Amino acid sequence: MAIRSQEELVVGKPGPFIVNRIHSLSLDTGACTIEIEGFEGLVNGKVDDIGLKQPGNPYSRALDAHSPLRVRGRPVFKQDQLHKLFITESE
Repeated sequence: MAIRSQEELVVGKPGPFIVNRIHSLSLDTGACTIEIEGFEGLVNGKVDDIGLKQPGNPYSRALDAHSPLRVRGRPVFKQDQLHKLFITESE
């Protein structure tokens, strides 16, 4: 049995974000750990872009080069803090 948080999650409006660095990325599930401009610390993310499965995709290149990446995503907040970013595409 999993213990679930009683705190409310708030889904924000989709928009542009700058991922300063991708620290980890699963090509199978899209799960990632990222640094996002304007937010402190590491944030969990989920890349839901069909391009993730393609060789040499922008996410893999940014991970390898430790370089920033502009993305569009939908944020999820918990206690007014960014909890997770669902990434839909790179820009």
